[in-house]
Amino acid sequence: QQQQQQQQQQHHPPDFVVCKKILEDHGKPIYSVRFNYTDLRHSHMFATVGDRRATVYRLRPDITDVEPVQVYVDGNDEEQLFTCAWSQDPLSGAPWLITGGVLGIIKVINCHTLKVVRSLVGHVSSINELQIHPRDRQLLLS
Repeated sequence: QQQQQQQQQQHHPPDFVVCKKILEDHGKPIYSVRFNYTDLRHSHMFATVGDRRATVYRLRPDITDVEPVQVYVDGNDEEQLFTCAWSQDPLSGAPWLITGGVLGIIKVINCHTLKVVRSLVGHVSSINELQIHPRDRQLLLS
């Protein structure tokens, strides 16, 4: 019996401990979380999307705390954001947060100027996934 318990303990990883829980005030589900890997200077930044909101957070150096640094709210009450991705402006290198959702519109937000620089229309339904090509940061798949 004791040997069997020891074997079971060896096959189970240790429990995880929650060090931080983030609750956004809109109270809706978060559908996507993405770290910014397009520029290593910004690798401590990540974004979430849920409801009409995209939020950019900064991971603090001790990695046990985060702080919101930018919040974008879509102007259309019907929007429900499902996904996001990171890229960068090819001229200035400014980080771009790209979002998509139920309305089928991709929005490119320049996180330095805090403005939508592009709205890409043409999808016939919701956008559930956005991916940036790992080598060509100007190639967006949706």
